[in-house]
This record gives sequence, structure tokens and C-alpha cells, in this order.
Amino acid sequence: MRDSDGREVVVTPTCLRYETTTEAARMVGLFAHYRAGFLPRAGGIEDQTHRYGQAMAVIGAHVAFLEELRIKEMERKQRR
Repeated sequence: MRDSDGREVVVTPTCLRYETTTEAARMVGLFAHYRAGFLPRAGGIEDQTHRYGQAMAVIGAHVAFLEELRIKEMERKQRR
């Protein structure tokens, strides 16, 4: 299904927010801070918990994938 801008969207019968854990939602919320260079603990990336590092890597990979899809969609629209 596509939204009003023609972007591909996922439609579910329930809100996905309720399908995740509190910790996962918290990590997604922290990702914007991570991307801006802010870390939850003092020090550098090596001073963060392993779980935090793993979460940022997974979320970052998904965000990069979605950004790539968005760019390809924009390029496809420009060729029309």
C-alpha cells in the first residue's frame, strides 16, 4: 500500500508500538541522540554497554536501508 505521497507503507491491524519491548522502544528513542554524537554514559563508544552498541548498530543498519529506499524512490520519481 502507498501513502498520499506515493511512499510504500506497512499496514497492520494493531499499533506496532505495542508489539515491542520497553527496552527496544527506549533504544529507538536514543538513536537520534547517538546519531548526533551524544552517548548515555560518559566517555566514548567503548564506554557504553555492549547491548547499547548492538542496538545502535542494528537500528543504524535499518535506518540506512530505509534511507536508501527513500533515495531510490526519489530518483525513480525524477525519471518520470
